[in-house]
Amino acid sequence: MKRAKAESALRCMALARRLFVALLIGCPALAGFGRPATAQAPSPQIWMAATEPVWRDVHGWGTNDYLDLFQSGAPWQQALRRVQVFQFSKRFIEQTSPETLSRAIAFLNRNRIAIAMQGTPNMPTRGCGRGIESYGPPPDMARDAARIRSLGGQVTYIMMDEPLYFGHIYKGGGPRIACHAAIETIAADAARKIAEARRVFPSVQVGETEPYGIPFVSSAAWASMMAQWFSAFQSATGRPLVFQHADIVWNRPDALPQFEAALPVIRRAGITLGVIYNGTPQDPTSAAWVADAKRHIALIEGRLGIRPQHVIFQSWTAMPRMMLPDTASDTLTGLVASYAASH
Repeated sequence: MKRAKAESALRCMALARRLFVALLIGCPALAGFGRPATAQAPSPQIWMAATEPVWRDVHGWGTNDYLDLFQSGAPWQQALRRVQVFQFSKRFIEQTSPETLSRAIAFLNRNRIAIAMQGTPNMPTRGCGRGIESYGPPPDMARDAARIRSLGGQVTYIMMDEPLYFGHIYKGGGPRIACHAAIETIAADAARKIAEARRVFPSVQVGETEPYGIPFVSSAAWASMMAQWFSAFQSATGRPLVFQHADIVWNRPDALPQFEAALPVIRRAGITLGVIYNGTPQDPTSAAWVADAKRHIALIEGRLGIRPQHVIFQSWTAMPRMMLPDTASDTLTGLVASYAASH
């Protein structure tokens, strides 16, 4: 009798453990971001994006080895095994030659890396929005998706480029006249363009980036606007945002308070959290840029104890100059390989 009772107790304990694990995985308040990073936490999805040749030309930064990434046997095999999504900018999609873009797409296809494309969901008017980030003419997202499809690619993700910030609160400057559009208007414009893009890729998943470190907006106000935006987007499109990638302006004192204030809003909306890991525009060398990026990783995942579900290694600055090899300490793929080895 005592043996039977002991076995029954052990079975109950095992069942309780299984139920606890199930709750931990299934409950948004317990699982995912916002808990300390541990060895048992699931590995994040790794994205990669970099300053492409067309953008380096615009800024006069000189050429680099970006296009060498897509050569067979290129020296980033360690990082390549862990990168799951590669992101192209709108300018790269539209201005790169068909031969070059086709080669990049074919390489990503061979290595089973999903393609993400930058999307500009806001629509300019005669009076505002022209030349402002996140704005583009009505057919641009569908046109870019169609170009990728024509060259053998499949767009898995559209990453909308800070639509709430640039559409609603950006102040403009010089010839750039801000629209200060209502959040519902931004959502309606996004819905129109997304519907057009989905006629090219019906199953494409749509997310966004938004900045943290806006100097003239309080943390509470930015979090409130974000909650309104998430709701308006879902109402306009019939689907929630899939992810948000945090563009943290690391050298601004209000960046982390704004980011932390938004986390509960993102969590309640059921949106996947991503963090862009990069250096700063002030970094004078590639080594300094990578060192700053590593400090930012330690800040988010160490000091704050947050484990993003997406991590995005991205640069839109002159540094790091080189992409390859991933065995170097001052290249973008070297940073990716270093992170992947510890996660």
